[in-house]
Formats: sequence, structure tokens, C-alpha cells
Amino acid sequence: MPAMLIPISNLASAGIFNGELVPSFPFVHVWWFERGQETRDRMAQSINSHLREAGIAESEVAFSTFHASSYYDGGQHFG
Repeated sequence: MPAMLIPISNLASAGIFNGELVPSFPFVHVWWFERGQETRDRMAQSINSHLREAGIAESEVAFSTFHASSYYDGGQHFG
């Protein structure tokens, strides 16, 4: 399993409230191999810090975990 495989994608989204288009904030969804709570906390803080430096005051971060036995690269699973 790659130690530092952290894919990053930028997906466009729109906020809709009461049928109207409204400004929305970034929702960052991180898919990765589990690295523990301390690393997850540091990653979330780093993402938040970079977004704030870019002038984005509000954001949310969520993590989903790949399981090595369910992740395939070139037809071969990692687990």
C-alpha cells in the first residue's frame, strides 16, 4: 500500500436554497488509506489553513477511508 497516496480532486458544486442559487463554501472530501486520528487532525487543520490563506473563511472537511483489500491499481488489490 503506498504510504503517501492522497488523491485530490476539485469538483464544481453550487449552493441552492429555496430554489435560488446561493454562494457556497468548499466541502473537502479526502479519500485516503487510514493514517490515524492525529494525522487526520493535522491534515484537516492544514487544509483549513490553506483555504483561509486563499481568502476562504468557511469550509468543511470529511474523510473516507480506502481499505487495502478493496482498492485496486492495475487490477491488483493492495491488501
